[in-house]
Amino acid sequence: MQALLAGDMRPLTGDLLIEAWERGSGQDALGRALLMLACGCPDVTAEQISGWDIYERDIALLRLRRMSFGESLRGYLPCPSCAESLEFEIPVAPALQRLEEAKPAGNEAWQTGKFVFSLRTVNSHDLRAAAAAQPMTARRTLLERCASVRPMDDDVEAPALGAWDFEEVVTEHFEQMHRGSEIVLTLLCPACGAIEKAGFDIGRFLWCEVRHAAAALLRDVHELARAYGWAEEAILRMSGVRRSAYLEMARA
Repeated sequence: MQALLAGDMRPLTGDLLIEAWERGSGQDALGRALLMLACGCPDVTAEQISGWDIYERDIALLRLRRMSFGESLRGYLPCPSCAESLEFEIPVAPALQRLEEAKPAGNEAWQTGKFVFSLRTVNSHDLRAAAAAQPMTARRTLLERCASVRPMDDDVEAPALGAWDFEEVVTEHFEQMHRGSEIVLTLLCPACGAIEKAGFDIGRFLWCEVRHAAAALLRDVHELARAYGWAEEAILRMSGVRRSAYLEMARA
C-alpha cells in the first residue's frame, strides 16, 4: 500500500457521509469497511483496497476515522459478568502507532525438512473467501491462500499444500504474524470489579459512527428544508458550522 497522506483522504462528512451510509447499509461488516475506505480514498480503486493486508486496511480506517470524527474513540460495551455498561475512551494516535509498528515488513519464510515455506499477511480477498467457505474449512482456506511451499533442491518435487499437515506447520507462524493486528481493550467494571478484555474492531466501530452521524445529518436536512425550502444537495454542501447556525436561527 502506498502511504496515504492527509491529502489522499476525504473525511466522511456532508454528502460523502450520506453516500457511505446509503451504499453501506445493505452490506456486511467487511463490505462496509471497504466501502467506507473507497468513499474516503477516491484515488485508490476498490480492488487495490481489497488487496491491502489487514494491517494496512485498519491503519487506513483509523486515519479516516480521525479525519472524519476526531482523535478520541468513545464507546460502551456490556460487562460479560454482570451486564453493566462499560465505557471506554482511547485516542487514535497510540492505536495507529501500534499497528504501524506491528505490521510485518514482508513475507515470512522458514525451512521445514527439505522445503521452504512462505507466508504473507491476510487481506480482504482472503477474508471474503474464508467467509464463503464452510465453517470447518474457513481457517484452512486462509492458510492455503496465504502460505506456499517450495523444495530447497531442484530435484525434489514440490508437494501441494494439501499433502502436508500444513496447518500444524503454518498455524504458529500465521498467528504470530497477525497477533499485532488485534486491538484489545482492557476494561474494569465499576459494578462487579471484573477485569474484561475485549477486541476492538475499527471497521464496525466506524460504521456505527457513520450510521449515527448520517441519521443526525438527515434530521438536520429535514429541518432546514422545511424551514427554508432549500434542496438537500445545497444543505449537504454546507459546513457543519454553517448548518448549525441556520438550525439555531430556524429554532429561535
